[in-house]
Amino acid sequence: MWYDVFHDRGYAPDHETSAFDRIWVGTETRDYTDQQWGGTAPYRGYWIMRWLGQIGGGKRGGGWYDQLGTHGDTYLEQARQTILGGARESVLFSYPSLLRNTGPENIEALRKEQPKLFELAAWVKGETPRGVISYKPISSPGDDDAWIADWLGMVGIPLVPAHRFPPSASTAKSAPYVAFFPVQAAHDPKFADEAARYLANGGRAIFTAHAVAAAKLAAGSKGVFILDTPKPELIPDLPAGQITALRRAALDPLGMTLEGPTWVALYLFGARKLALENFRDRPAEMRLILPDAGRYRLVLTLGREGARVTAVGGALTISLPPRTLACLVKPA
Repeated sequence: MWYDVFHDRGYAPDHETSAFDRIWVGTETRDYTDQQWGGTAPYRGYWIMRWLGQIGGGKRGGGWYDQLGTHGDTYLEQARQTILGGARESVLFSYPSLLRNTGPENIEALRKEQPKLFELAAWVKGETPRGVISYKPISSPGDDDAWIADWLGMVGIPLVPAHRFPPSASTAKSAPYVAFFPVQAAHDPKFADEAARYLANGGRAIFTAHAVAAAKLAAGSKGVFILDTPKPELIPDLPAGQITALRRAALDPLGMTLEGPTWVALYLFGARKLALENFRDRPAEMRLILPDAGRYRLVLTLGREGARVTAVGGALTISLPPRTLACLVKPA
C-alpha cells in the first residue's frame, strides 16, 4: 500500500521482482475515518495491485490484506479491490488478528460474499483495464502529489497504472488517448521531452499544477487540463463544477461522460465491461453516457441488494445502494 514511499522504506519493486520468483501485493486500505489506521482511499488497493502487477508481470501472485481498522464493509472492499486489480489469490493476514476486535465480524461477512467474489474473479479474468494512463515511475517520490492517483479514482476516473511513460503515445492521433501526469512523473529524467512529444502527437493529458513546471508547459498548451488542488485528499470535496470539468477532461477522449456524486469509482475492462463501486454510506445514483448504453446489462452485484440499471437514449442510470459494487456487460 506504500507505493509513493517504497524507496523511503527500503523497497525497490524492480530489483526485488528480478531477485524473487514471485511477488505479492499488500492491498490493505481500512476504514478511512479510523483514528489509528485510517486516511487511505479504498481505491488504492486496486491501483497498487495493477501498478505492481504491471512491474511483476507473470511473477505477480496475489494480494493480501488485514482486519486492522476495518469493519465488515471495508474489509470486503479490500477483497473486491484486490480482485478487480487482477489478483488470482488472496491472503488474509493474519490468523491470530482475525480472532480479535472486528476480525470475527469481517470473516463472517467474507464467508457470505465469497461465492460472489469468485464470480467477480471470473468476470475480471483475462480482461485488460482501459482508461486514463496513470504514470508513476518506480521509486518516484509523491511530494505534494502523494497518493493522488487514489483520489482521482474516488471521483470516478478509471485509471490504468503505468511505471513507464505511456508506450502508445505515438499512436495518439489514431486512437482516443488520455494520460495523467502528477509530479511523480516528473522524476523521469526524460519527462519534459516525452510530454512534449506526446502532446505534439495529439495526446490529451491531465497534469497536476506541480507537474506543469517540470514538463516546461507553455500556458494554454493544447490538449492539457491542469488539476490544481491544495491537497490530493481534497479532490472528492471539490465544487461540483470542478469535478465535472475534471471528469470531462478524463472521459471525453474515451467517448463517455459520468455524472453523480464522488466516492464512487468507475472501472473499464476491454470493450464490453464496466463496473462502479459506491464507497459511501448512502445510495448513489450515477449517470453514464456512452456508446451503446442501451445494450449494457447488470450481471453481478456485490454488497447490498437493490442495485438497478436503466437506459434512456444514450445514457445509463445506475442506482447503487451503499457500499455496493455493480458489474455491467455489453453483449458481443
